[in-house]
Amino acid sequence: AGRSFPPMSPMRATNSSAPPPRKLPDTAPPPDSSPSSKPPARPSVSSQRVYVPPPPKITEAAPVSPRPPPSRPVPSTAPITRPSTVAPIPAPSAAPVTAPPAEDERRQLLTDRAALLATKDPYQILGVPKTASPQDIQAAYLKAAKTFHPDRLPEPLADLRELADRVFSAISEAHKLLSDPDRRKTYDSAGSVSPRDDSAEVARVLGAATNFAKAEHFLKRGETPRALEHAKLAADADPERGEYLALLGWLESMGSGQNAARDALAVVNRSLKLDPDSDRALYYRGAILKRLGKDEEAMKDFRRAATLNPQNLEAVREIRLHGMRSAPEKGGLFSRWFKK
Repeated sequence: AGRSFPPMSPMRATNSSAPPPRKLPDTAPPPDSSPSSKPPARPSVSSQRVYVPPPPKITEAAPVSPRPPPSRPVPSTAPITRPSTVAPIPAPSAAPVTAPPAEDERRQLLTDRAALLATKDPYQILGVPKTASPQDIQAAYLKAAKTFHPDRLPEPLADLRELADRVFSAISEAHKLLSDPDRRKTYDSAGSVSPRDDSAEVARVLGAATNFAKAEHFLKRGETPRALEHAKLAADADPERGEYLALLGWLESMGSGQNAARDALAVVNRSLKLDPDSDRALYYRGAILKRLGKDEEAMKDFRRAATLNPQNLEAVREIRLHGMRSAPEKGGLFSRWFKK
């Protein structure tokens, strides 16, 4: 701890163990540190060897053919046909509508019926078999009146009005003969009836049918006074036609007061004696009875009219309304409570 060392002596410049300093070669010029000295010149480019690549070899390219324009489809002029395998879509079935035949068909029907006038056979003229019932005879007459009546011919068939007069007169006479049981029996047994002057009779029947058609027309239009006027003319001209009397009674019932309804009821009752199975007359009588407060009797006529003709919508509606009114009274919950 208390040991000390003597101070070290400085290193000498000439150390015998150090190597001698390296000398620069004599060829190297001494560096010039003066600021006015120029930098050494670069060797010229001509004294250097420069590599120049050879020029590229140019070869002629093959001729390129122009690209053709794109082809466009040419539209075909042939008509487009639908495949025959596709079945046509069936049209929706509609309810059959009774309408007068077309003009050409109606012209043909009129000429064919006119050709039957020479036979003088009422069955052929009316278009019914010899076994036809009174209802069939009446229905055939109404159908013929819609087709052959002169007043129902369209304007393009105006040239056939005279022929239609003769045809409908013969149809009316045939209907008159076959509607009379005695005359029909005589014709069926003898094959003919006694000749009679029927010109006035045909005119009377034709006038009655015309006035009846006009009465129905004005009734549909709501012109009750004019309909009543023509209905009276039709019933006066042919009082044996039940449908004429039924329409007259229905129009008379539209007047005010109970007396008008009672008088109209008597007229409709006369019509039902002539034609008991007339659904239209039964509905008229039922409506008048309902107006007089006789609901039970009215419902009997409505039910029978609907049974004879289910297309009588007025009678069907009355039956439905009566059922709706009487349903709560028969077994409703509140009615049972109130009865207790």
